[in-house]
Amino acid sequence: MKTHTSRTLIDRGRGLRFTESPRWHDGKLWFLDIHDKRIKTTDLGGRLETAVELPFIPNAFGFGREGDEIVERVELDTEGYAVMLGGPQRRHLFISGSDYHDPAEIARAPSATLRVVDVDVPGAGLP
Repeated sequence: MKTHTSRTLIDRGRGLRFTESPRWHDGKLWFLDIHDKRIKTTDLGGRLETAVELPFIPNAFGFGREGDEIVERVELDTEGYAVMLGGPQRRHLFISGSDYHDPAEIARAPSATLRVVDVDVPGAGLP
């Protein structure tokens, strides 16, 4: 099994609360910052912007990727909560991470990060 390392795209000091639902669109990564009640964007240079402020805590969903075999993995120093293949050629795996999901812990000490790993096989289709 091949193990990848990630680089931090948005670090803990940037105020993210809890990231989820990453989507690549129009040359940027769009994602929910659930506990901040916002949709935010970043580019591959780490420029962070708020796209929409929401009056509620948003949610997301996922499917799982039965009968599959793990052939590669990404080593993280935190928990990974959501992923998306994107970037100009769909060869960047974006990872939403945080040390915890508990809103009280997040309010006390936000730890959300966005990670990115370059991959060999590009994404197909749209999320």
